[in-house]
Amino acid sequence: MQTFVDTVANNAPAGSEAAVTALQSAVTAASEATSASIQASKKAAEQALEVAEKNVNAAVSASSKATKEATEQVRDAIKK
Repeated sequence: MQTFVDTVANNAPAGSEAAVTALQSAVTAASEATSASIQASKKAAEQALEVAEKNVNAAVSASSKATKEATEQVRDAIKK
């Protein structure tokens, strides 16, 4: 897109500087907004991954604890 704007700026007729400047400003603003949106999306994805990782770790811990308790119950039952 920047190449297009540069081409327009280089080939614009005399007196169209204000229009070219406005176009350049619009393209720059759109580019910055896109960049900000990408960064926000990346941050949201990182946060979602962190939450998912914590949930998996909690599930593994709970499963491990339940398995240990069940094993102890079986051992106790065998001893009786």
